[in-house]
Amino acid sequence: MDPRVKYLANVAASIFGIMQLAPKIAQSNDVLKFLEEENAKVMQIFTNGESVKVNVSSVGIPPANIMECTFIKNMSSGED
Repeated sequence: MDPRVKYLANVAASIFGIMQLAPKIAQSNDVLKFLEEENAKVMQIFTNGESVKVNVSSVGIPPANIMECTFIKNMSSGED
């Protein structure tokens, strides 16, 4: 498994306060898609505490009783 995927999964699970979700998050192909695809600028992860849904390149308002976290890529080159 790509260590970046594992890292993001652990960060998201930590934000949710449910570390048991990390493997479910890491198993989503969309996490790697977010990391690999240049056009994928945002990733939103939703959970009800048991199941996980990952959206790439789109964001939305979570339904009631659903937690979410959002990752945004900084695509700047660092040159001003």
